[in-house]
Amino acid sequence: MAFKLEYLIKKGAEAEIWKGKWFNVDAVYKIRKSKPWRHPFLDKLILEKRTIKEARIMYNAFENNINVPYIYDVDISRNTIVMEFVEGIILKELMEAKDSRVFLLCENLGKLIANLHNASIVHGDLTPSNVILRKEGDLCILDFGLANFSNRIEDMGIDLHLFLRSLESSFSSLANECFQNFMKGYSHFKHRNEVLEKVKEIRRRGRYVLERRISKKI
Repeated sequence: MAFKLEYLIKKGAEAEIWKGKWFNVDAVYKIRKSKPWRHPFLDKLILEKRTIKEARIMYNAFENNINVPYIYDVDISRNTIVMEFVEGIILKELMEAKDSRVFLLCENLGKLIANLHNASIVHGDLTPSNVILRKEGDLCILDFGLANFSNRIEDMGIDLHLFLRSLESSFSSLANECFQNFMKGYSHFKHRNEVLEKVKEIRRRGRYVLERRISKKI
């Protein structure tokens, strides 16, 4: 049997992630789930479109030598992407353990994201939970469910803003040094300075909105 599910890894709002086998090879199955409140025709269209888009982005990243899980199969009829099972440790777990390699890994992640942006791909959910350190020692980017093809500086700035915000909210003692090292690696991106300015602008917008909310409550 080509397809065999073994156990549920994660259940999200849009999809379930399963560990399984694909022709006796360890694999991950990302299965998008139908929404009962959507019209069946529209639901089918949305699921197919999102599945194809994610697979296409991952394949494009792979073709640009960016470390992502290898895709084994795409089954549109089941809204499923079958991909490589990546063995390793999630970056978030290494940060929680205050592993001595964290700062170097953040620099390497910056290089990875620079290459991703050079390929006109934005991740859309860049956090330490979506990066894994392979057993071989290389970082691999996971979960392209919110990714897009884009050349917009705004979209690239959002990637960096999300990463910085996740560091500040979960790893405040590491955040500054982690992000500084990330930006060292990100210097490989040709529009690095423009993106960094956009990150600052996005953060100013966030502070303005927060201040407005607070002032309304006073």
